[in-house]
Amino acid sequence: MKKLLVVVLMLTMMVGVVQAAEIQITAKDSKAMIEKNAKDPNFIIIDIRTPEEYADSHIDKAINIDFYADDFSDKLAKLDKNKTYMVYCRSGNRSGKAMPTFDSLGFKTVYHMVDGYKNY
Repeated sequence: MKKLLVVVLMLTMMVGVVQAAEIQITAKDSKAMIEKNAKDPNFIIIDIRTPEEYADSHIDKAINIDFYADDFSDKLAKLDKNKTYMVYCRSGNRSGKAMPTFDSLGFKTVYHMVDGYKNY
């Protein structure tokens, strides 16, 4: 009985430390998600490319937070962790590298466009 209690306690503690739920999504599937959530103020699109890349072209209503900027983590830390985010870059590489930052900051739901804006 004690062993069962210890196992249940350990599982409960492990569930408590789970942070961001990274959900991988393709560029194709992200289009439908964006349409579905177009009027939802709790759905935020983050373009983590450089300001120059963003200025050239970006997904409508996306905010730009440059992955290479020194204050990248600071800017993410100011966001509401309980909102739903979709994150993209050009190819999926930078956004993939950014996922641990979202996790460490305590974001609950983050969609990662794995194949990037180039496939959007």
